[in-house]
Amino acid sequence: MGFTEILEDFAACVAVAARVAPDRYPGWSSGWKGNLEEMMSLWNEIRPLLRRDVEQAQRIDSVLQEMVCVAEAGDTSGFQRAARALHGFDLLKLR
Repeated sequence: MGFTEILEDFAACVAVAARVAPDRYPGWSSGWKGNLEEMMSLWNEIRPLLRRDVEQAQRIDSVLQEMVCVAEAGDTSGFQRAARALHGFDLLKLR
């Protein structure tokens, strides 16, 4: 998969996390924790490739870390709140 496709997948995962309450994920999905794992995996592929948007990447790192912390604490509303903040970034323009 190319950089753009990975970035699109990451943005899609973020959009789902922002729009779907953690207790409303479909039964066939891996749930909100699985979605977070996928986001982290995709971000780990994207992050080393970013050259221009380093400051934006640092802000994304911070929000993702917040998402991990609230997920570990079982704070589903905090998870969705952080996802909404991340969704507000223009993720598809990262380079």
